[in-house]
Amino acid sequence: MRSWWRSKSESATSNPREGSATDSAPEAWRGEGTVLVVEDEDLLRDLTADSVERLGFSTLTAADGERAIEVFRQHRDAIVGVVSDYRMPRKNGAEVFEELREIDPEIRVILCSGVMEEDLRRNLLARGLAAFLQKPYRAETLQKLLREALAR
Repeated sequence: MRSWWRSKSESATSNPREGSATDSAPEAWRGEGTVLVVEDEDLLRDLTADSVERLGFSTLTAADGERAIEVFRQHRDAIVGVVSDYRMPRKNGAEVFEELREIDPEIRVILCSGVMEEDLRRNLLARGLAAFLQKPYRAETLQKLLREALAR
């Protein structure tokens, strides 16, 4: 397991749509379709894509918010979900979420961040964000939230 996925000091949150590092590993599950992974840090983007691919998905990636919108428009029919960092150049994760929902109101988006104001997080969840994932996180937590988001 790669060290950036772990954080033993974090505790589970009471909101089932928010993930933490202490969540238990999901039972065996295989997804299908394509997940768009949006992350400006190369290593994190590759690790996240690898984790998503282990579930059976194919992945497309983008290094910033504007590129994410372009990729989504090009591959809209294949993309079943989006995992996006919140703090990125050119468009942040909230802006990406809002624009993706204008294009496809049913798209499931998981936002990841180490720091996000509580009011903003609640507001995004109330407006249809599938889940918020606190960094650092375990691959199993991402996989669990992705499975739950796509099952809705």
